[in-house]
Amino acid sequence: MSYRGRVGTVMFFLAAFTLLMLIVGCGNSSKAISPGNHKVVLQLNWVPDPTFTGEYLAKRSYWRDRGLDVEILSGSSQIDPIAAVVSKKADFAVVGADKAVIAHTNGADIRVVAVDFQRNPVGWIVRTKHNIHCFRDMVGRRDLTLGDKVGTETTAILKVCLKRSGIANKLTSTGVGFDLPFFMDRPDLVYPVYLNEEPIRVAKQHIQVTEIDPADQKNGRVRMYGNVIVARTTFVNENPKVAEAMVSGLRAGWERARDDEQGALAMIKDEMKDYDRESLEDVMKRSTDFATDYYGTKVEPCHMEVEAWKNTIRTLVEGGVIKKEFEPQELVWFGEN
Repeated sequence: MSYRGRVGTVMFFLAAFTLLMLIVGCGNSSKAISPGNHKVVLQLNWVPDPTFTGEYLAKRSYWRDRGLDVEILSGSSQIDPIAAVVSKKADFAVVGADKAVIAHTNGADIRVVAVDFQRNPVGWIVRTKHNIHCFRDMVGRRDLTLGDKVGTETTAILKVCLKRSGIANKLTSTGVGFDLPFFMDRPDLVYPVYLNEEPIRVAKQHIQVTEIDPADQKNGRVRMYGNVIVARTTFVNENPKVAEAMVSGLRAGWERARDDEQGALAMIKDEMKDYDRESLEDVMKRSTDFATDYYGTKVEPCHMEVEAWKNTIRTLVEGGVIKKEFEPQELVWFGEN
């Protein structure tokens, strides 16, 4: 072959290789995410507080590093995060596991992409002077009122606690206000709270309380997932890389909170102006524990297991929240496989 022929052959193969790379690149462009280039909206289920430590740490750095520009929307009692997702006002939302399960059974086309709190934080507090340590201690105590935040997962959890403790017919509950001052003004109240946060706020008011944890054996050993992250099924199917980046960034945020408490505190303290430094540190520590410990077993943040989901679903059936069990895979997205 002549010199000119050899050069022509080399040039042909170079051109062909370049074309192939362009085709491959175009084929993957829909899945790749460039740094900070994909805008998504995350709806919270409450106002910003240390419950969302992982989310705010992820927003400071980890989501952006994974190609996401995340806007976090504050929640309130008037905002339904699942409705925000379904109506496309938000791409992702933080909701209670019970709310996700109920929405699924009602036909909402959503998927859970991650577990934010491995343990459900619902519990009760009572002033220490009453010498109450579990629900059984309340039987016959007419001087005390057992509170229930009606319409929340509190109702189902309380029902299961009393049933498993064998005292379902011996105690009755009363609907209570959702704001902590409701407890402050009623010394005889056994009050439902989120154990990751509200007992610390009460302690700042110099009120000594005993915490009643439904997960304890003496209270019925009620164990289910807490907050989870949901998205529309179509969004997840069309944007699996975005969903994976969202979960990965959130995991990194909680890992930072777990491994570098002071660094994490410095990163988010400006977002939590209603907390003094000591309280913020305490609530962050508790919240991080809820995000990384599944009832005594240390797990990675955002971790999900089929059996744990089955247990959550069974508990909600037992609590009368839903009528029958279903396979977790109908609701839960375990990643792109």
